[in-house]
Amino acid sequence: MMAWVDIVQCVLVLWILTYAESQRIIHNEFTTPQKIAFEKIAYDNRSARIFVGGVNRLFELDLDLKKLMEVLTGPGEDNPQCSVMRQQGYTCDKLLSSMDAHCKALLIDYSNNALINCISLFQGECSRYNLTNINEQYQRIFKPMVANNATASTYAFIAPSLMDKQQTDNISVQLNAMYVGVQYTDIGWERSRVPAFASYNLVTFNLMYDHLTMHKTMINGDSTKKHSFPIFYKYGFSSEGFSYFITVQKESTDASRDSYITKIFRVCQKDQNFGSYTELGLQCSNQGTLYNISQTAHVGKAGRVLAQALGINVDEDVLYVTFSLGPPRSSEPSVGSAICVYPMRNVRAVFTQNIQKCFEGVGNTGPPQFFTSRPCIDSEDKNSKITDNYCGESYQMNAWIDGKSPVGAEAAVVFSKDVLTSLTIHHIYDYTVAFAGTKTGKLIKMTLDTQNAGTIYETFDLSAGEEIKPNMFVNPTNTHLYVMSDTKLMKVALYKCDNYPNCSSCLGSGNPYCGWCSLENKCSLRAECQEYTQALRWLPYKGQTCPSITSVTPQQIQKKQKSTELQLNVSNQPYFSGTYQCVFRYEKNTASYNILTTNTTLPPNNAAGIKCETPEDYKLPPIPTGEDHINMTLAVQIRGREFVSTIFTFFDCSKHESCTKCSMTQFPCTWCIENHQCTHDASVNCRTNHLIHGSSNLGLTATDKVGPLMCPRVQLSVGSIKQDPEDRRKIYVPSGTAKKVTMFGYNLYPFMQDIRCFFSFGQGHDVKARVVDGNIECDEVSFIYSDKSEFLNVQLRINWRMNGSGKELPLDNPTNVQVVVYKCNEMASTCGDCISKNDNFSCGWCKDTKTCTINLQCPATDWLHAGTCPNVEITKFFPLTGPKAGGTKLTILGKNLGIEKKDISGGVSVAGVACNPIEEEYVPPSKIVCRTGRMGDRTAGPVKVVIGREFEDYSSDTFSYVDPVIREIKPGKGPMAGGTRVQLGGSDLDAGSNVHVKIGDIECENINRSQLILSCVTKASITNDSYLVSARFDNQNVSTTLLYEYIMNPNVTGVSPIKGIVSGGIEIHVRGTNLEYVQQAVMVFKEYTPMDRRRRSIKEYYGECIIPKQDEQYMVCYSPKISNNSLPDDRMQGAKFTYGIKLDNIFIDRTKDNKEMFTIYPDPEFPEPFERSYQSKIDNYLTIDGKYLNLGFNTSDIVVKIGSGFCNVTSIDKNGNQLNCKPPPPSPSGGNPSIEVFVGRNFTRKVGSLHYEVAEVLPASLIIGLGVGGGVLVIGVVFFVVLWCIKSRENMNMKKKWQIQMDSLEVKVAKECREAFAELQTDMTELTNDQLGQIAIPFWDYRTYCMRVLFPADEDTHPVLRELDVAPDQREQMENGLKQFANLISNRTFLLVFVRTLEGHKKFNMRERVNVASLISVALQTKMEYATDILKTLLAELIEKSVEGKNHPKLLLRRTESIAEKMLTNWFTFLLYKFLKECAGEPLFMLYQAIKQQMSKGPVDSITSEARYSLSEDKLIRQHVDYKPMTVNILDMEQFGQQSHPVKVLDCDTISQVKEKILDAIYKNAPFSSRPTKQQVDLVLLSGQPGDPDFNPKLQVKTILSDIDSSTKVEGDFKRFNTLAHYKVADQACMVLRPKQVPSLPDITVATVKSFDYRRFDNETYGSRSPALSRAATTRGGHGDIEMAGLISGTKTYHLVKQHDQESNKEGDRGSKMVSEIYLTRLLATKGTLQQFVDDLFERIFSTSHRGTCLPLAIKYMFDFLDDQALLHNIQDQDVVHTWKSNSLPLRFWVNVIKNPNFVFDIYKSNIVDSCLSVVAQNFMDSCSMSDHKLSKDSPSSKLLYAKDIPTYKKWVDRYYHDIKMMPAISDQDITAMMNEESRSHSEEFNTSAALYELYKYVEAYNDDLITALEDDEFARNYRLIQKLESVHVAMRGSSSC
Repeated sequence: MMAWVDIVQCVLVLWILTYAESQRIIHNEFTTPQKIAFEKIAYDNRSARIFVGGVNRLFELDLDLKKLMEVLTGPGEDNPQCSVMRQQGYTCDKLLSSMDAHCKALLIDYSNNALINCISLFQGECSRYNLTNINEQYQRIFKPMVANNATASTYAFIAPSLMDKQQTDNISVQLNAMYVGVQYTDIGWERSRVPAFASYNLVTFNLMYDHLTMHKTMINGDSTKKHSFPIFYKYGFSSEGFSYFITVQKESTDASRDSYITKIFRVCQKDQNFGSYTELGLQCSNQGTLYNISQTAHVGKAGRVLAQALGINVDEDVLYVTFSLGPPRSSEPSVGSAICVYPMRNVRAVFTQNIQKCFEGVGNTGPPQFFTSRPCIDSEDKNSKITDNYCGESYQMNAWIDGKSPVGAEAAVVFSKDVLTSLTIHHIYDYTVAFAGTKTGKLIKMTLDTQNAGTIYETFDLSAGEEIKPNMFVNPTNTHLYVMSDTKLMKVALYKCDNYPNCSSCLGSGNPYCGWCSLENKCSLRAECQEYTQALRWLPYKGQTCPSITSVTPQQIQKKQKSTELQLNVSNQPYFSGTYQCVFRYEKNTASYNILTTNTTLPPNNAAGIKCETPEDYKLPPIPTGEDHINMTLAVQIRGREFVSTIFTFFDCSKHESCTKCSMTQFPCTWCIENHQCTHDASVNCRTNHLIHGSSNLGLTATDKVGPLMCPRVQLSVGSIKQDPEDRRKIYVPSGTAKKVTMFGYNLYPFMQDIRCFFSFGQGHDVKARVVDGNIECDEVSFIYSDKSEFLNVQLRINWRMNGSGKELPLDNPTNVQVVVYKCNEMASTCGDCISKNDNFSCGWCKDTKTCTINLQCPATDWLHAGTCPNVEITKFFPLTGPKAGGTKLTILGKNLGIEKKDISGGVSVAGVACNPIEEEYVPPSKIVCRTGRMGDRTAGPVKVVIGREFEDYSSDTFSYVDPVIREIKPGKGPMAGGTRVQLGGSDLDAGSNVHVKIGDIECENINRSQLILSCVTKASITNDSYLVSARFDNQNVSTTLLYEYIMNPNVTGVSPIKGIVSGGIEIHVRGTNLEYVQQAVMVFKEYTPMDRRRRSIKEYYGECIIPKQDEQYMVCYSPKISNNSLPDDRMQGAKFTYGIKLDNIFIDRTKDNKEMFTIYPDPEFPEPFERSYQSKIDNYLTIDGKYLNLGFNTSDIVVKIGSGFCNVTSIDKNGNQLNCKPPPPSPSGGNPSIEVFVGRNFTRKVGSLHYEVAEVLPASLIIGLGVGGGVLVIGVVFFVVLWCIKSRENMNMKKKWQIQMDSLEVKVAKECREAFAELQTDMTELTNDQLGQIAIPFWDYRTYCMRVLFPADEDTHPVLRELDVAPDQREQMENGLKQFANLISNRTFLLVFVRTLEGHKKFNMRERVNVASLISVALQTKMEYATDILKTLLAELIEKSVEGKNHPKLLLRRTESIAEKMLTNWFTFLLYKFLKECAGEPLFMLYQAIKQQMSKGPVDSITSEARYSLSEDKLIRQHVDYKPMTVNILDMEQFGQQSHPVKVLDCDTISQVKEKILDAIYKNAPFSSRPTKQQVDLVLLSGQPGDPDFNPKLQVKTILSDIDSSTKVEGDFKRFNTLAHYKVADQACMVLRPKQVPSLPDITVATVKSFDYRRFDNETYGSRSPALSRAATTRGGHGDIEMAGLISGTKTYHLVKQHDQESNKEGDRGSKMVSEIYLTRLLATKGTLQQFVDDLFERIFSTSHRGTCLPLAIKYMFDFLDDQALLHNIQDQDVVHTWKSNSLPLRFWVNVIKNPNFVFDIYKSNIVDSCLSVVAQNFMDSCSMSDHKLSKDSPSSKLLYAKDIPTYKKWVDRYYHDIKMMPAISDQDITAMMNEESRSHSEEFNTSAALYELYKYVEAYNDDLITALEDDEFARNYRLIQKLESVHVAMRGSSSC
C-alpha cells in the first residue's frame, strides 16, 4: 500500500509546485460556486467591462473580475423538433423538457449600444441586450441563426458590409453586419434552412440583402451533402474590404478523399449576392509534416522586427493561426501543434492568383459542398480587370470559385505534445509576443521574430485539466492578460521582471518585456529604468550582453599586506558621471562583511574600467579553518546599487604548516625550510635561500626547486607522494615485539640535526634516529598495547632541530606513514580466518594452542601460515529443498572452508550429486555458494564439503529433491491494471532458490512463498482475456491447466454522499463495476486550499473501504477523521477536500474527472448533559437539542440509544438544531438510562439521561383517603404558599444579583478569548529594528567568560585573578615551592593518584569536587594537550566504573558527581569560546533580545516577575490587566535643541520599569556593565512638549517620578507601586533622565521626601555615545525590580497582582475573577513569536557546517573518544552512546549557556527572561533525549508547548551525531596543534601560581591519604613521587596564604 501512497504524494508535490508558480502570476480569478461552464467572452474597450457567456448565464465583470451583473439565459422548456414559431404563441405537439442554454456567440455592437448573445435554445436564437444594463433585453426576434446544440461549431463577428443606399443627402455610408458561420445539425426543426454562412442586420437579424431572386447575402450548403460533409467554423475576421472564415472540412466530397484539412474562404463585404465567394486551402508545415487541423487564429499587426522580416509595414494585417496534427478521417486533433504566420498581403495575392487562374479557364467554380462544380470560363477581358480588390463583379461568369492553389507557410513555433486552443498577439517595443492557451490549461508565452522562427520563453499551468478558451485579450494598460478556461476567468500578469535577480537571467530569459537596467542593477520594463534613452542604460533581451568585469589586475593578493590598487576592466560599461564605489562582500554562514572603499578612480580618457583599492587586512574576514583563501565578491556600486561584480581572492600562505601543502597550493607561495614557514614573499620572510617554490609562482628559473617532490620528507617507497598504495604507507608490527623503523628520507639538508622519531601510542615514545645512505633509521621501540582491539594505528612523526638546537620541527609525512600494531589472537579465532589474513599481518595458526599467533609464539612445527586448515565444519546451509531438475543456488556456511578457490574445486556435493561452486560468491573461509545438479539416485542426502581433497565434513541436515506442484489459484480473475495478489496452492512451493511465475507471458511480481502457498502480485495486461498459469523453480518448469482471467478494470460510477464530519466514520456508498474483484480499496482525501492560502505541503487523509461481495450493489467506505483546524471560520460551509479512490493499482480521481469536491462539516454539538422525564402516554417523541445536526451526514447515519434500547430517529429540523426520536419501552430493571448519540462509526456523545414516568392506577379506598387528607392539608398548603412567595421573592433578588455578576464574568471571559485568539492569529514577530537590527553583541572577554563558568560564585575576586598575597620575604620561597609543585602536577601518575585519592575520601564533598576540577583546569590551561590526556584517562575510568557497576550506563555524565565531569565542562568551555563568538553566540543573543523585547510588549509585575507574555506557566499573569502602549520622548537636559528619543512603554509600567526601558533604548550599544543603573538616575516629567509654540525647557514645570511617594495609592493593607497611569502621563509626553541627586530647583515637584536639597542637573548624553551618567562601581546586584526598598520595608506592596495568599475571597467578589487557565493561550502566542529564534539557535548548534563555519575539533575529538569507549566495552546499544554524547556536550555545556547567557554576554538577565530561557533549555535537553515523552493533558505546559517541535529537533540531533561520526578522524598532529594554539593564546589569562597554591591546600589537607596512595602505586614508586612531594612540603613550609 505504501508504494502507491508514495506515488500519489510525489505527483501531488509536483502538482503543488507547478500550481504555486502559476498562482504567482494570477492576480485575480472569477469562478462560480456552481462551477458554471464558461463558453464565450467579449471585451468592451470603451467602458472597460468584460462579458462572459456561460451555460444558462450571462455575466458582466469589471477589469478586477468583480461581478457587476448576472443574467439568467436558461434553462428553458424546449424541444429541438419544435418550430421557432412556438415562441410567438404557436403550439408544439412534441414533449418539452428543461434544456440548458449554451452560449454560441457573444458580440458587442457599439453602433447600436447592444450586446448580442446567441444561445443553443429555441433553434439557436440570438438576443440583444442593452450594453449599459444587460438586465434590459431588447425585443426578442425569434429566428434560428446559430447551432442548436452544445457541440456544433458557430463563429460570428461584426464587420463592415453593404453600402447604405437610402441616404437622402447622397452620402453613402457602409453598414456593419454580423457575419455568422454555422455547422449543420441534423436534429431540429428545418435546420437545412439555416444558412451555412450569412451576414445579418445587427438590429433586425434579417439578411443584409434578401432579394426575391437568388441574390442574398448568404450561402447554404447542398442539402444532400450536409450530413456527410460537416464544416467546422474555427475563426472569422475582417481585413481590407473582405470578410474571411477559417474552417476545417473534408478534403473533398468524394468519399475516397475523406481526410480533414483546413480551408480559408472570403467574400467581398460590398457584395450583395456573395458571388465573390472564393475558397482556398490553408496549409502549415514543418520539415515536411503537414499540420492539417486548425484550432484557432488571430488577426493583428506585427512588431517592427517581425514586420521587417515579413517585408511589410507595421500597419498591415497579419494572420496568425494555430494548427494541430489530426488522425486520419478525424476532425479532432491528436498531439502536437504549430503556429504559422501569414501576412495578409500574401494571402490576398494568393486569392487574386486563384481568381485570375479561373478566368483563364483553369480550375472549377463552386465548391461542391455548396454549389454545382463547373469548369472555369476563360475570359481574357475579365481577367485583365481582376485585382486584389475583386468584388465579384463578374459573378455571372465565374461565381463561387474553388481555388486549387493553397495559402502556405512554414511553422514559426512547433509543439510536440500540446494542442493549442487559444491565441492572441501583443506588441512590446519592437517585438511581437504571442500568448497561446492549450487544451490542458497551460499558458505559453513566446516571441515571433520571423515568419519561420519563434521562441518560447515561459509556460504556466493556469487551470489544470481545463481547456483555455479562445479570445484572450490584454487590458488597456498593457499589464495583464485575461484568460478564460472551462470554469474560470483569470487575470494574468503579462510579465514579472523582478523574477530575474541578475542581468544574465534577465537577458537570458527571452522575455521581451524585460530588460536590464544597468545602473540600477535590476530587471525591469524600459519605462521603469531612469534615463533609459542613453546608451547601455537599458539593455533589451536581444542584441545586448550584460556589463561585466572582464579582468582584475592583480587577480589575487596575499591577505596580510597593505592596501593594493586594483585595475578593473569593465565591458559594456555605460557612461556615468557620478562616483563609483567598490564593495568587497563576504557572506558565509553567520559571517557577513560588507566593506566599502571609496578610493575609486576612473582611467584617463574615459577608457572603460575602474580603479579601486583593497581594504586593510584587519577589515577582512578570517580565513576558515582548513582553508588557505577566501573568495570575496568585488562589486562596483553606483548610487548604492550594485552595477557589476566578480570574485576576488585573498590568500594566506601562512595557513600551510607543511612544505608539501605549501608547494601544492594554487597560489604563489614559497616554503622556507629553515624558518619552517610558508610565505608569499620569500625575500622578506626567509632566512636563507633554502626554498621550495609552489608551481603557481611566477618568474621561476631552472635552478629553483619547485613542487612537493623537492620538499624534505619521509616515505616508505620511492616515487610519487600520491601513488603509494595503502599497504605501502604502513609498517606492520605484532604487539609485544620490538622493531627498528626505517624509511626513505628525501631532500635532507646538513643543518637538519638531532633527528628523532616520535611514536604516538601510550604516553608517547620519543627515540633517536640517524641518517644512513639517505634512509632514516629509528632506534628500536617496543610496540605493545593493552586493550583487546585487533590493531592500533600509531602515528609517526620525524622531528629535527636547526643545527641540533632550537625548536623541534617535523619533516613532511605526505603519505601519512604510520605503524600498525596488531594482535593475531584478536583478529581471528579459527584457523581459516587466521591464515586468510592479509600477508602484511604475519599471523598463523598454532595447532598446539589452537590460537592465531605470530611464529615467535608457537613452535615452528605447529605453526601453520598457509595451506589448508583441518577441522572443516558445516554449520548451516539453505535452502533445504530444491527441484529435481537442479539449478538451485545452495549457500553453505561454516568454518575453515578453504582459503583459495582451488581448495573447493570439485569438493562440494549434495545427496551424492556434484554441486558446482560459484567462484565470485565464494567468501573464504566461511561461505560457499554452489549450484546443484540434476537429481541422481537419491532424493535426499547431506551436503558434503571436501577442502583441498584432504579435509571433509558432512552437514547434519539433509537436502531433499522435490517436484513442486501447483493445484489451485485464488482469486481466478482480476483487473487488467494488475495489482491483484493471487495465491497458488500446492506442495513443495518453497523449493529452490529462485522462482518465476507467469500468467501467460506476463510476469507475476513480489513473490512470497511457503511450502504450501505461493503468492504474487499480477502486473498489467493490455487485453482482458484468460491465460494459463505457469512457474519455473530454478531449472524446473511447472505447468498447470489453471486459468487466470484479466477482466475490465473496476470503474466508479457514483459516490454518495460526498460529505462527512470531522470525526469521520460516515458511511459512503461507492457504486461501479467490477468492484468485487478489488483486493485493496481506500479513499484518498486531500485538503483543498484556495489560491490565497497555498501551503507547501498538503496533508492526506484516508478512508477505509470494505470490498463488496459478489451480489452486493455497492462498496461501503467510511469518511476520514480530520483535524478541527481544517474547518473554515464559517463552519456551516465546511472544509473542501479533493478526493479519489485507490483500487489496487488504479487511482480514480473523482475531483478531476467529475469535478466533485468532498465536504467535511463540524461534528454535531450538544449542550451540557441533561435529565429528561418521559411518559409514553403523554409524550410521543423525545427531542434532543444540538447544533450541526443536519450537516455532513444523513438521517440514517445517526443512531440514538437509551440504555440498551434504540430511540428511533424520526426527524431532524432543517436548521440542524433539534432531532426527534421515539424512545423504546422502559427497562424492567428501572433506573434512569443514559442517552447516547452515535453518528457514523466514530462519533459518540453521552447527552444526558431519561427518567421514565409511569402512570399508576390507585385503588378507590386509597383515592378517598387521599382526598380527605388533601382537604385537611389545604389550610397548611395556603400557609406554606404565602411563605414560599416571600422566600421566592428574596431568591429572585439574589438570582438577579448573581446573574449580573455572571454576565460581567462572561463579558470578561469573552474579551480575554477574543484577545487570545487575535494574538494566536496575528504575526507578533515584529521585533523592532531599533531593538534587534543594530545592536552590537556584547561578548565577555575570554577571562570573564571562563570565570563565570568555572567559579560562578567568586568570579570577580578569585585568587586566580590576582597576584599571590604573600609577604615579600616569603615570595621567593613560595615561588620555588610552587614551581616544584607544578612539576609534580605535570607528572601524570601523581595527578591521577591525587584525583583518585580526593574522590575516594568520604569528606570530599560535591562543592570541593567542582572547585578542584576548576583549579586543575586553570593550572593546566597552558598545557592543554596534557590536560586533555588527563581528562580522557579520568573519563575512561569513569566509563569503566559505570559499565561494570550497578548504575545504568546512560546515567554517565548526567550529574557533576566527579572531578572528571566538571573538568569536561571546563574543557568544552575553553575550547568552544571561539565557536561561541563566531557562530553560536549570535542566535543565542538574538533569542535573549527577542525574549526581552516580547516580555516588554505586555505588562510585567515588578514584584512577582509575572508577565502577560511568557513561556513559563509559573511566570504567567493569570489575571486580566488593562494597559495601553504609549511613547515617551526623552530629552537631553543640556541640549534641548537636539531631537528627542522616542521610547515605547506601557501605562502600567512602574517608574523603575520605565527607567529600564529608557536606558535600554539610549544605551543599546553599550555593554550592561558600563551603563548607569536605574537606581542612579531620576526620571523627570516635563509639563510641555518641544512641539508646543511656547515651549521653553528652562520654564517647564518638572516632576520627579518615583515608584513610591506620598501620592502612592493605598488599598487596605497594600500600597500599589506608582505607574505612568498613576501620574496620568500622556502619550508623547516629554521626560528627562538625569543622575540621581539632592533636588535643588524650585520648579521641580517632588512628592517623595520634602527635605531634599536641590542642585542643578548634570550634563547628560544620549544615544549610542559613551555613557555620561556617572555610576557606582558596583554594577551587579543593583538591578532589582523594587526601588526605594528602605522606604517601604515592613509594608505590603504590590504592582499588578496581589500575592495569592493575600487575595480577598469575599462573597460577591466572584464577578472579578476568571478561571486562570484561560490565560494559557498566551503561552502559545509567545512561543509562536519566539519560534524562529529558538529554531535558529538549535539549528546553529546542531549543524556540523553552518554556512561554512566548521565544527570545532574538540567536539569531533570527544565524540570519537566516546565511540571508541563504547566499542572497547562492547556496548552495542546505540542509545547509550547517544546519551553519553548528549550528557557530555548539550547537557554539560549548551544547557548551561542557554540558561545563563550572562555567562557569555555582558547583559542583565531578569527573572522573567530567566524563566523563559529555562523552558527553552528544558526542551533543548528533551531534544537530545532518546526516550519518548508520552504527553497527556496533565503534562507540564512547558513540555506541551513544544510537543510538536521536539520530534523535529530530535531528528536534527540524530543527524548531527551521525554527521560528526561520519567525518574523518582527527589526527593527533591536528589535535596537538589545536591544543598548543589554545595554550599559547590564553597563557596570560589566569594566575596559574594561585591555582597551584589553592590545589596545594588540598594536598596538605589530604596528605596522609595521598602518601598512602602513592606508596601503593608502582609507577609512583618508580618516579619517587613521595620524595618529590616531601620536597614540595619543605619548600612551601612557612609560606602565607593568598
